[in-house]
Amino acid sequence: MQEKVAHSNSGVEVGIKCSCGSKDCVELVATGSGLNKSARILSSSHKTQLYIPQDENIKVDTKEIFFLYQQNDELCVRLANNAITAIVNLIMNLIRVSDPDMVILGGSIISDGFLYSKILDRLNKTATRFVTNVIVLNQLDPNIAGLLGAAAVASEEYSVYKRTELKSSNAQ
Repeated sequence: MQEKVAHSNSGVEVGIKCSCGSKDCVELVATGSGLNKSARILSSSHKTQLYIPQDENIKVDTKEIFFLYQQNDELCVRLANNAITAIVNLIMNLIRVSDPDMVILGGSIISDGFLYSKILDRLNKTATRFVTNVIVLNQLDPNIAGLLGAAAVASEEYSVYKRTELKSSNAQ
């Protein structure tokens, strides 16, 4: 998720205060680190078999959350449903605001496909009918997606720099 988009309101109440000043941003509900924080906050009020390490530097395993979701673990069902709701809300808001041809989902918690079908099932079919090239799952390896994004930004910045440099030399 791009940084600014990830700080949109998720529409889910967990009670996590974000560094951006908002509460319950999509990032805090629907990312690996967000699921970790949510699990720690919600574990006191939900039955669970999920292993939550005492050491906060050790993250809760999202694969275990999804496995336990399938076993109807109360906390894991809540965590996964919160993530699905947050992503669906974000997609629907982006569609309403920007009218994209395509929505591409990716990242470590989406890439295994577990949440993808659940997200598609919950999207409003009437609102998404104009997304002509559908909502697709990114085929990039989530372990290098961040590197590719950084390289694309660097490449664009370099292009802007070169165009500016060229204009400056032509103006002289």
